[in-house]
Amino acid sequence: MASFWAALFSAGALVAGAAGAASVGAAPAALAAPHPGPVGVRQVGGAIEQAWLRTGGARGVLGAPLTDELPTPDAVGRFNHFEHGSIYWSSATGAHEVHGAIREAWARSGWERSVLGYPISDELSTGDGLGRVSRFQGGSIYFSPATGAHEVHGAIRQWWEQMGAQRSELGYPVSDEVRVQTGQGRYAQVSRFQRGELVWWPDTSPAVVRGAIHQAVRASSWPLVLPYGDEMPTEDGVGRWQPFVGGSVFWHPRTGAHVLPGPISSQHASSSGLGYPLAEHVALQRFTDTWLVQRFENGSRYVRADSAGIPYAVRGQINRRYLQLGAEAGALGWPKSDELPSSWGPQSSGGRENWFENGTIYWSEQLGAHAVLEPFESWSGPGAATRGLPVDEQHVAADSTWQVFETLTLVRSARDGRVRASSGAHADCAAVWEAVQAPLRRGAHGYSPALDPDGDGVACPVDPRRG
Repeated sequence: MASFWAALFSAGALVAGAAGAASVGAAPAALAAPHPGPVGVRQVGGAIEQAWLRTGGARGVLGAPLTDELPTPDAVGRFNHFEHGSIYWSSATGAHEVHGAIREAWARSGWERSVLGYPISDELSTGDGLGRVSRFQGGSIYFSPATGAHEVHGAIRQWWEQMGAQRSELGYPVSDEVRVQTGQGRYAQVSRFQRGELVWWPDTSPAVVRGAIHQAVRASSWPLVLPYGDEMPTEDGVGRWQPFVGGSVFWHPRTGAHVLPGPISSQHASSSGLGYPLAEHVALQRFTDTWLVQRFENGSRYVRADSAGIPYAVRGQINRRYLQLGAEAGALGWPKSDELPSSWGPQSSGGRENWFENGTIYWSEQLGAHAVLEPFESWSGPGAATRGLPVDEQHVAADSTWQVFETLTLVRSARDGRVRASSGAHADCAAVWEAVQAPLRRGAHGYSPALDPDGDGVACPVDPRRG
């Protein structure tokens, strides 16, 4: 081992590594005292010697000297390297030791020429029994066994230490501070911590990502870039939300925290009536386009991933009925409109409707929400303009499919597949079959107990015209 050190540090010279890669000669012996080490006698003196002896000298944490006292590459200070660390001195800071993982992190940042500058403290306990810290002119390096050693400086360091540093809800840093370009010439400085992130924009105050919102961002498949604002209360005063480059995150104690991708986030507002998100969005393919779909407390949002086209929302009882029918994978297919006012029928005052690929869902306070599927929705026979709202769902039997509306009942006969209307009383079963080519069930327009003598709810089960 001694021959290795002798070869590396021959003739009392040092290649100054990451600090500048400049070879410098030993300081004059008159300014320092000789001390033996693994590569021979080295000169350690003045404030550096005092700091070294304070650590225990050759038997302390730093071990024996490997170099003479040398000028730093920036020509401002002096330093000695030891077996297990270094001591750096400048007239502005005095002499302080740096060792272990913290020294490695400082070297990684660029030594005294980095944003951190010279050390202004020896390595210290963080006081929580978990970590260590060394303070520098321009920042600090924190270490814990769980996170390693990482630097924190500038506005982010000030903000974090005001929050309580490693004792705060963010915990220890898990990254050095990095610059992130966000496009159009903008950038932000970012430090990541055990339980959150701190982001500093040149033109704003730092933004903190923490708690459930931080967890949602990390778990999301949508690439949120950076927050451009701090966490804020929602308009109802109960939840929290945070805007990001690329979307937003909403949290409520009842629903948890969920990411809203940019195309959905840009459409979301308290006035939308959708409430808080219930889950992560899903990306679904529709023809050649990718659509983003997200469920909320009071509805669903449909937006193309490229933000082109028209975004759609399905709300309230219409949304609940839509989900019961299988949503976009069900019989109705994809939405084709946002929720619209409905003007069908006498009980449609204040009613609403949503259009879908294969039908419409109508809602009114009196009748609730019901779907009208094709071919009933596009039926245009006599009475179509005044059919009114659906009063129940479509029914299916072997002989027919039927649905009751306010002013008539539409029946699709299994015999020929055509849609016909029954809107008034029928004299007999022949008239029933002449009108709709199928039986009538209880509740349908034109059904009569007189035509249902056995009382099973089916009037005219057999076509009397066929004997």
